[in-house]
Formats: sequence, C-alpha cells, structure tokens
Amino acid sequence: MKDENIAAIASAFGNAAISIIRLTGKSVINEVNKIFHGINLEKQKSHTIHYGKIIVNNELIDEVMVSIYREPKSYTGENMIEIFCHGGVIITDNVLNTLLLQKVRMAEPGEFTKRAYLNKKMDLIKAESVMDIISAQNSKALRVAKQGIDSKLSLKINNYKQRIMTWIANIEVNIDYPEYEDEKSLGNDFLKPQLRLLAKEMNKLIDESKKNLIVLKGIRTVIIGKPNVGKSTLLNTLINEDKAIVSSMPGTTRDSVEGVVNLGGLFLELVDTAGIRSKVNHIERKGISKTLEQIEKSQLVLFVIDGSKEIDKQDLKIYNLIKRKKHIIISNKSDLPAKKNEFNSIQLSAKNKVGIDQIESHILDLFRLNDIDTRDVNFLSNKRQIKLLEKAFKSITSAISSIENLVPIDMVQLDLKSAWQELSEITGSTFQENLLNEMFKNFCLGK
Repeated sequence: MKDENIAAIASAFGNAAISIIRLTGKSVINEVNKIFHGINLEKQKSHTIHYGKIIVNNELIDEVMVSIYREPKSYTGENMIEIFCHGGVIITDNVLNTLLLQKVRMAEPGEFTKRAYLNKKMDLIKAESVMDIISAQNSKALRVAKQGIDSKLSLKINNYKQRIMTWIANIEVNIDYPEYEDEKSLGNDFLKPQLRLLAKEMNKLIDESKKNLIVLKGIRTVIIGKPNVGKSTLLNTLINEDKAIVSSMPGTTRDSVEGVVNLGGLFLELVDTAGIRSKVNHIERKGISKTLEQIEKSQLVLFVIDGSKEIDKQDLKIYNLIKRKKHIIISNKSDLPAKKNEFNSIQLSAKNKVGIDQIESHILDLFRLNDIDTRDVNFLSNKRQIKLLEKAFKSITSAISSIENLVPIDMVQLDLKSAWQELSEITGSTFQENLLNEMFKNFCLGK
C-alpha cells in the first residue's frame, strides 16, 4: 500500500475557477510526467510549480499548473503532486480519470493524512485536528480545533509518558536488585507524591478538554415539557425557522424534531420532543417513549413550563426525570400574567422572542464556559483522546490506591504500564490497524 500511487480531487466539488487534484506515492512524478507536455517534471526540484498541458492520444485534456513536492518534504512524506486545472465538474473528472489510467488508483477517504501519520509526519493528535479544522462550524470551534496542529499537546502527553516510564524503570531496578532500595520506601516516599501530582495534572487536562469538546462539537440539547407549553415555538425561535408545527392543540408534536443553532458561539444540536402527559393515545405514547430516549442521550435539557399556569403533578413528574442531568427550567409565556412557582426558572416569551439571551448565559454557567472567548484552549478536543486520557487517569489513581494499601510494587507497575499504553494510543505511537482504518474513513477525499 505504501508504494501505491493514489489520487483524489482535493478542492470542493462543483463549478469553480480552479480545481485541485492531489497525488502521492513512490512514482507519481513519473506517472504524471507521461501525460504532461511542457517540461520534464522528473528533472525539476521540489516545491516548484510548472505550466503545461495534459495530452492523451493527441487529445488536449486541459491546460494546467503542476506543483512538485519531493519526499520527505511533503504533506505525506512521499513524492507528491498537485495539479491545478480549470474548475468545473466535467473537466476536473476528465483530468482525474486520465490520471487513473496511469499506475494510479483512487484514494480512500483520509488516506493522504493517514500516510502522513504512517510516515511520521504527524501524530494522531495533529491528524485528528486536521479533520476538526475542516469541520469547524464557527470561529470558537476553529480556535479550539487549531490547538492540535502545533506540538504543545503532544509534548504534554509525551511528558506524562516519560515520567511514567522513569517510574517503571525504577521499579524494575527494585525488583531485579531488591537490596538496592527497599520496596516500602520506593512506593510511599518516592512514588506516591509524584503519582498524586500527575493525577492532579491529568484531572485538569480532562476537565478542560471536555470544555474544548463542547465548543468544538456542540451540546446535544433536548426540549421537554407538557403539551402546549411552547416547546416547538422555542425551537422555531432559536433556529429562526418554522421547522416544528405550532398549534394550541395538545399533542401536536408526536415525534422528535431536530434543528441546529449557533447560540453565542456555542453550537446547540436542538431536539424538540413530544409533550409528556398522562392521558395519551397509542401514537402519542410512542412519541413520549422517544422523548425519554432523547433525555438519556442529551447533554442538556431545556425544561419548558407554562409560566401563566400553576405547577401541577405532571410538571413535577417531568422534573424528577431530568433533575440529575444538566438542565435549565424555562418559564415560558412571560407575555401573559405570571403564576408563582417553586422552580428556579428563567422568564421567557418564545412567541415574542424575549429573554432568549438568558438561555445563552445559563448554558455558559452550567458548562463553566463564561470565559469562552479568552480561555486557554491548549487542551485535547477529541472524544477518542479524552476517553483514553480518562483510562490513563484511572490507572494512575489505581496505582496510588495500591501503594496506600501496601500492594506489592510489581503489581503497581502493571497499572503504570497500562497508563503508559493508553497515553501512547492518544498520540498513536502504538495503535491497532483496524482502529486506524476506522478513524481515517471519516475524513473527506483528498485529505
């Protein structure tokens, strides 16, 4: 696979002034040179660009500019070519198909970045940041995504690994030469304080990384409440679109309705759900069942009550369903005379679009993101990486617990080795091929 030549369209699909076709592989310069008329590409230096024509069987395919990047000084670490041809679906496809008639195959999704990783041009933190940059939906998400491009995060993870490896080596010496240092001293006096310091650092990294993930990927937010309290109106107001049916008749929404909103720089994935009430028909019952599923999947619940009516048993029943999750209680219909309630709620009129800014400030408070524009974002922002970091943290805390319980030091070493392995998977210094394929398949073609 490594020596195979691959190609893909690297620019957006559709009509444009210019399209870019990217190739990488052992002999791509030679393969392109066979159909390129203008200059001998094989004799040209790296990082140069050349004008010419692509001609096959005396037929002009297109006038192009060709950039050459010689190994190892390229994105993939291999010989690379980028062809700039005229834009447009037909001409771009013609150029690509002409290339595929040579010893060149179509690239798989993410294969260019995968090769860059395999050729040690980047680690997995940087590789996954590339995808996050491409898919960033606002400026705050882009700011978070870019932090993985430099080496600071990788250096931090490698620092953790180096410290752990030093401790493992000390334990190995103690096991092989027990007279050199007694076991109890190695654990309690030498290792425990250092493990506690590392655990503290890792815990902060996990906490701040989860904030990054929220900024980058958004918050799955479910809107719940009794029928006819204004859930659908709230959804339509937030997304500025009449996506949900609004009616005074209870039970109008019988299935989940989804929408996306950028609220103060936070990306909310909103789900409007069927109203929860006791007496329902079988169709509504299915909708309510889906509502309960959405609550379980959500990161945030917007619980809407009718502020013009007294709180009843059904409101309390719904509150008991969501009280253990992050939630905001919204007292809707503030344009009508209000009734007192025991909930700590915000006043809002979804119909008149009054009080929407309060939702934003409450979300920032709940997720501790009030400093969203100024906070340090030099932390992880990828779910896979954060899960591995959490596993490594558990291994470290397990090692601390073992030392405190006077477990033999060679058993403590097993926890340290687990932590080292889990940290290695974050950067990709150890990684299974099948998991690697699964990760890169989500990239776009040509990247």
